Order: sequence, then structure tokens, then C-alpha cells
Amino acid sequence: GVVSSFPSEGDTVPVNVSINITFSKTMNIGSVNGALTISPTINVGQSIWTPDHKTVTINFDQYLDYAADYTLVIDSTATDVNGKSIDGNGDGISGDAFVLHFSVEAEDTQGPIVVQSHPNFAVYTEDFDVEDLITIVFNEVVNDGSLNDSTVTLEQNGSTVPVERLHSIVQGKSVLSIRPLNTFDVDTEYSLKLSEGIADLLGNTMNETILAFFNTSIEDYIEITVIDDFASVNNWWQPNQSGSTMGILAGTSFGTSSQIFLPATSPHKSAKLSYVWDTSASEHLLREYLAGGAPREVWFDSSYVLQCYLFGDGSYNKFRFCVDDNVPDAAAEYHEVSPWLTLDWVGWRLVEWNLGSGLVGTWIGDGNLEGTLRIDSFQMTYEPGAASNGVIYFDNLRIVKKSPTVSIAEAGSEIPTRFSLNQNYPNPFNATTSITFALPSKGRVELVIYDILGRHVKTLMNGEVSGGYHTVIWGGETDSGSPAASGVYIYQLRSEESIYLTKRMLLLK
Repeated sequence: GVVSSFPSEGDTVPVNVSINITFSKTMNIGSVNGALTISPTINVGQSIWTPDHKTVTINFDQYLDYAADYTLVIDSTATDVNGKSIDGNGDGISGDAFVLHFSVEAEDTQGPIVVQSHPNFAVYTEDFDVEDLITIVFNEVVNDGSLNDSTVTLEQNGSTVPVERLHSIVQGKSVLSIRPLNTFDVDTEYSLKLSEGIADLLGNTMNETILAFFNTSIEDYIEITVIDDFASVNNWWQPNQSGSTMGILAGTSFGTSSQIFLPATSPHKSAKLSYVWDTSASEHLLREYLAGGAPREVWFDSSYVLQCYLFGDGSYNKFRFCVDDNVPDAAAEYHEVSPWLTLDWVGWRLVEWNLGSGLVGTWIGDGNLEGTLRIDSFQMTYEPGAASNGVIYFDNLRIVKKSPTVSIAEAGSEIPTRFSLNQNYPNPFNATTSITFALPSKGRVELVIYDILGRHVKTLMNGEVSGGYHTVIWGGETDSGSPAASGVYIYQLRSEESIYLTKRMLLLK
């Protein structure tokens, strides 16, 4: 039978859509091609099959008609490689045609629109990781030739920053990934400009220029060890090889991709995890297990941060890391996981698990990271109401150490030009944390901590200070000296000009 299709039944699609159909069995390609018809009639171009002959991408030689309704039929003469007819309506009985109805959107006269970005263009990001990359998602497919050095510009202090761009088409939308050829500078403001010359496939251009600003984090990297760059996935099992995996269907696989990869890195290849959930199953866990090889021999401890670049599919399913602790003992009770991360974005993003934060998810371990660690697996789970299938990509699985840097300005040779508040470090913390702020000139400031309900917890500073960079330590106590409870806290910096800067931090005990 058919386990998934894009578009789905009743969807509305652009005129340049390609159709993807995934079958539960290895198909006889010739029988499927011969059984396929589309009404109203349109010329079918190249049909591309995956190596396992389970998924076909159907391309057309011409655009579909605007505002038209189409019906695609694969009749019962389509068979698998064993000659068994398809079960098109999913009733468990072979011999039924698969029928898909979809519509085409009205004529497009609007230019591309940015529907998602990382960092978020809607707010000013002050702590963008220097190893992260910029991702922009448009609402439609963009003309690749219109994405060039003139229309997409990254700048620092008025100077253009050399970048590598990757334009990918995912779910009928353009995803633009931008990464500088050299790592972002620490604690530096950047601007990204998207000009009106960016156009869709019909020549409609953006109706406005977008100018977004963001500031990088004060944390710099002092150590990076790559565990796997995914030039191949020979060291990883297929998802169904793990006895822990449950609730998946045919079409779930782990391989590599040379189409979607991390810009400004080598090789131009990533790991590709395709998944299809059995939504009728009572439990869902996909365990993508690292079985051996050099990546499994990278051992570390909880002083590191575990990172991976992850290309999300916006499915709202969930992802997490899993490590073994007490290595080399491999008993089941020594498997620990990170908290679940919801895949609510499309495109590349740097995701991480601070192994020293105390944040540990729930699986078969005891919830504590102890002794020597190593990678066990990537894991996913189905979230009710989320997409029943999708594809995500991984690149550069690694362990790192980071540390806040002290710039020349902070050392006292310069005075800051703006009033600013940095993210506390470390965060989360379980003993003390440092809060740094900048004041362009002498003035009165107040630095106050509140709990998540807005109740006053501690006044760290209230008085006049000189212009420059200042650091205040909070030891997790209240004004009365009693220890504050674990949880999320708000810290707010107020100037005498009534400027309010606010950030969050997490206290763990």
C-alpha cells in the first residue's frame, strides 16, 4: 500500500509541485509507471525512484494550471516486485487503486515572503552562538539565480563578510542556509540584508528589503572534537535494527545526502534520517544507534557540551541525544538521554546538550551522568498531532568546551557605546553565575532578580557605577540570605533613563 504522499489528500499546491509517493513494499517500477494517470491530463516528466524502489518523485514537463483540481490514480495493475497488487485504499486487501485529489493555488502575483528565520528576525538576538549559522525559510520556491552576493549580504561594522550559501527546496519552500567562511567573531553585531531582487520562479520579487541585526555570544570555543562528520554512516545501524525502536513503518531509513549539507564545511555530505510513524501504535521510539567504529571510541565526560547541526523538518515530532555513561560498561541502565527537543523549525540549526547542566531526560538510566561517556544514539518520538512522516539531517556531531571571553574593551581600553546586558554564565548553573553588563557612561543602575511569577528575589546592585563593563556574581540566594529554589529566574537591568533589559536563567540544585 501507500504509506505517505506529498501532497496529501486534499492539499493545495503551487504550480511547480513535484509529487512524492512512498509505498510499504519494494515496487515493480514499470508496473507503477504504467498504472499512473493524472486528470486533467498533463505531461509527466522524469520519475525518480529511491534505491529501495519504495519512494517515487514524479516531476512534470510543464507547470500545472492555476486554480485547477487534479486527480492522480495508480490503478490496481501496479504491483510490488513479487507481483502482488497494491492496496490503494489501505483496507488490508490488495487490488484497490490509489487515488489522490489535490488542488493548485490561484495565480501567484506576490514575491517571496520570509516565514521563518534563525536567528529570529522579529527580535534582536544578543547571544547567537559563534558556531551557528543563519537559516531563512521562504513561503515558496525562490529562483536560485536571484540569491547572490548582491541580494544576500552579511556585514560586520559596514564590511561584507564572506559566506557560503546553500539553497535547498524542502516541502515546496526554499530554505537558504548562510554560514561565514570564518567563524563569527565573539560579542559582535552583524547585519543581514535581503534585497528586493530576490524573486520566485515566476519573476515576482520581494516587495521590501529586509535588514536584520543580531549580536553574537560572549562565549568562545576553546576545544572542538568532531565525533562524526557523516562522510558515511557505516558505523550506524538502520533504525529497525535496534530492539528499542518501536512504532515505525517501512520507509524509515538512515543514509547520507549530498543535496543538503552544512555550508562552509567539508565534506559536502550529511546524514539523512527518513521516518514514517505507525500512528496507530501505542508507543513510538526511533533509536538511531551508533554501533561501532572510530566515533564510538570518542570518550568524554560531563565537562563537555554535546553538539550537532540538525536540519529540522518542522514536523513537531521530538528529538534527543542519548549517551552511555560508566563506559566501558554497556549495561542498559547506563543509557542517559537529553530532554526532548521539539522539531518546530525547518533548516539547519546548531543544537546542543550541556552535559554539566544537570538537565537529563527520562529513559532507562537513573537520570545522572556519571563517569566516562560516549555516544549511544540519536532518538526521535512521534508527538500526537505532529507529522506522521518526515526527513531530518545531521552534520558534525561533536563535543566542545566553551568559555566567556574578555574583549579588549572589557579589559578597560575602551568604553562601550551602548547600554547592554549579557546572558549569564554558566547557564544553567547550580552554585554561582556571573552577570555582565555594559554602561556607556557613569550612571545609576539597578540589577534585580525575580522569579518566574514576577516576585522579587534579590537586588544585586542599586547605585551609581562608572561607565564600562561590570560583572556581578549571584550565588542563588534571596535578599534574606536563604537559598532560592531550583527553577527559572528573570534578571532585569534598569538605567536611570528608564531603559529596561531583561533575560532568563535557570538555577539547578
